[in-house]
Amino acid sequence: MTPAQGEVSAEFLKHRDALRSYAMRLTRDGDRANDLLQDVYLRAMDNAHMFKPGTNCRAWLFILTRNKFMDGTRAAKRRGVPVTLDDIAIPYLPPRQEDNLRRDHLMRLLKLLPADTRLILLMAGIDGMKYDEIAEVMGCEVGTVKSKISRARDLLGRAL
Repeated sequence: MTPAQGEVSAEFLKHRDALRSYAMRLTRDGDRANDLLQDVYLRAMDNAHMFKPGTNCRAWLFILTRNKFMDGTRAAKRRGVPVTLDDIAIPYLPPRQEDNLRRDHLMRLLKLLPADTRLILLMAGIDGMKYDEIAEVMGCEVGTVKSKISRARDLLGRAL
């Protein structure tokens, strides 16, 4: 590994936790999220020459993660394996605390949001990403991000 590759690799690893969180939201499975991240880091290192130092590395890695996930989803559909949120079995455990009730209610409400809106809201709320970063990752305008977040917050606020 050359010194330049080492610097790029170190820059990539700074965003490991945020990417893991994003991969978990996309896949809803720890093992699949780890596999996705491994594939993303391999792709990132293979394409490190395309990364321009000084640009937004985090957004670039999020885009790679989303694209790799979408590639896998398309491949699964071609194999005849449907991948939807409705097909994922989420085990139910009776709530033991009031916080669990609130969390479960919020999770059910989040599932009512369109997938792209839910991802945008979670990137802003959990990952603390800026609107322009989210727009870059999602491939849309900043205004679209703002309106989706506003509508999602309004819907969740009324439901809560």
